[in-house]
Amino acid sequence: MNLFRWIDSLVNKLVKNYTLWIFGGLIILAIIAVKAYSAIFIPLLEPPVFSSYRVLQTEWTDDRRERYYQTSQGSLVMPYAWFRALEWRTGTQMWTSPEVQVKYGLLPDNDTKYNPDRMPIGIVKEIVPDEYVDDLGEGQKEWASLTCAACHTSQIQYKGTALRIDGGEGQWRFEQWSSDLVFSLVVTTSVPSKFERFCARVNGLKAGQKCSTDEKKLLHTQLKAYFNSDLIMEAVNAVINHIYPTQEGFMRTDALGRGVNGVFGPLNPNKNINRSTGSVSYPPLWYTHGFDWVQSPAAIRQPLGRNVTEGWGVNIRVEVNDPNKRFGSTAELDNMFWMESLLATLRAPKWPEDVLGPIDHARAERGKYLFNEAVWSQAPSPVLEQLPANAQDLIAPPNPNRPKTGYCARCHAPTLDVQPNQYGRRYIQLPLYRMTVLGTDSWVLGTDVWDAKGFNERKVYTGILAKPSYNGQEVVGIGTALTTNVTGVLNKWFQEHNISEPCQIIMEGYRPNEFRAPLGYPARPLDGYWATGPFLHNGSVRTLYQLLSPVSEREKTFWIGSWEFDPVNVGFVDEKIKGAFLYDTSLRGNSNAGHEFRDAPPNTPGVIGPYLTPEQRLDLIEYLKVLDSVQMPPEPLQQHTAVLNATARFYEGHTGPTPVGAPEENGGFKKTDFCAAVDSAVPTPTAAPAPAAMKK
Repeated sequence: MNLFRWIDSLVNKLVKNYTLWIFGGLIILAIIAVKAYSAIFIPLLEPPVFSSYRVLQTEWTDDRRERYYQTSQGSLVMPYAWFRALEWRTGTQMWTSPEVQVKYGLLPDNDTKYNPDRMPIGIVKEIVPDEYVDDLGEGQKEWASLTCAACHTSQIQYKGTALRIDGGEGQWRFEQWSSDLVFSLVVTTSVPSKFERFCARVNGLKAGQKCSTDEKKLLHTQLKAYFNSDLIMEAVNAVINHIYPTQEGFMRTDALGRGVNGVFGPLNPNKNINRSTGSVSYPPLWYTHGFDWVQSPAAIRQPLGRNVTEGWGVNIRVEVNDPNKRFGSTAELDNMFWMESLLATLRAPKWPEDVLGPIDHARAERGKYLFNEAVWSQAPSPVLEQLPANAQDLIAPPNPNRPKTGYCARCHAPTLDVQPNQYGRRYIQLPLYRMTVLGTDSWVLGTDVWDAKGFNERKVYTGILAKPSYNGQEVVGIGTALTTNVTGVLNKWFQEHNISEPCQIIMEGYRPNEFRAPLGYPARPLDGYWATGPFLHNGSVRTLYQLLSPVSEREKTFWIGSWEFDPVNVGFVDEKIKGAFLYDTSLRGNSNAGHEFRDAPPNTPGVIGPYLTPEQRLDLIEYLKVLDSVQMPPEPLQQHTAVLNATARFYEGHTGPTPVGAPEENGGFKKTDFCAAVDSAVPTPTAAPAPAAMKK
């Protein structure tokens, strides 16, 4: 009875006392606000940051390494002055401070020669060409930009020692970084005190000075235009409509989904922006220049075309509306080619025995036998496990020179093309395995195929480009769409800058710009694979030991965020630290099934080898630590080195953005000067390029 009397008394007080109603309402609003803040601004990492680190690969000079970290590919993320003036989230700490950026997994870069503003690795300044400042740059000359190194520079730590791995799998949490950047700017424009400080910094005012009414008005107008741009509207739409419903977390992104949405969304936002759950790990870049096809489902043939596609997906601006400027862009093709040439000289990292522990050579020798010579009696023939040859879809037949033995070598041993291409070049032919073989077939096991399957099924609505670029076709397959649009960007850039045909062929890597969408996955060489966890294409297996184990023994959930390395099982430790991301393999796109070693009936989907004892798993891991299987033909490597030496004056020794294309009075060089240097370093190509095939 006492309880009922108390409830009755409380109700009577609420009815008679409006103050209580107001107080209660404020409490509810506060709870909602806290929930909303926690949903938008999730806790972030506070990783230990080492002022010094050890570089594991020694192929690059310090100058080339630092220039790679700070060379733009042409994407426009935010006007540079805004990016530098922005405060982080709802506080007063600066967005660009290394202490903030490292929370998202971006590595600090203290080199003042090439990075005077101390931007993190891979976040750089882009100078928009004068002819595109108004059309593509929203009237802004300088922009914050993303470059390759943000996703492809990694660092592992072990007992207080930091190890830098160039071309490795970066730790960047891209989706959270992007949303926090936008929402921090939204908060800045909404809170008067923050906007006052922001405006003063943007206009370079001294401490204590405030913007004039006209300066504020102009900045508000510019901000409104920015918020209405394709970049921001697509970002907001992605959050509101859950375009990427499976969180990506650290060390991966939905590369194909985001890329295609970014490239074709502006043509028809209602039909060309599709929901996607195909997150993939940032792949290591060593030796990729020598692969016949790249990307997680081996979809892109040409290195330069791949770089343009990736850059366009992260906001290289491209003109598609004006017929006279169509396919003009902010893409920095010379920078992309220089970075590609540099990466082509990079080798896999060597296991540092003095830090991570000595190699057990007897164990590694046993692992070598399992890797290269052991025979699995149930191994299917290449014809049954690889995709069939299909000239229309640009799929070559299985390579007859591939090893037939070895639990691992029969899939992963580097094997060159049987025949050279029209320029006499041979590349590592990556075998394409059927999804049923890998156990990644959604209609067989209910597991993960979402990047390859979604890419294969993607249709593009051509919009304003239907008549001028697609012969009136309003809907085309993804291969045709990417081939057409990316070729348009390449040809426009070559035309604008009067690039000679020999230089074009060299910059394009002696390969046609072709795209395909196979329903399969490639097996790449495993040199340096020990440094690229978490493993499988979607990052769903934390350690090499678990990758060699049956699926039933693999973790169903684990934490990603700690940079501390486990040298025994090989991978990052599973540690629930503040800001860590919980990887859940039950979510769509996150499955850890397939690529399994266990005893099973012949042709069981996903089983690729026999059960390995715990000792055999450790033997294979020990051999993977020392694996050195890739031996590329020497001539391409010599040419890449010659190109780097010939173009050194354009990239090495200059502070800030690269001077290629900058006004000559400011110490810049013409693009034709750049190509003349390239032509002088490489013999003139003698064969005519093959016509680009158009895909479905």
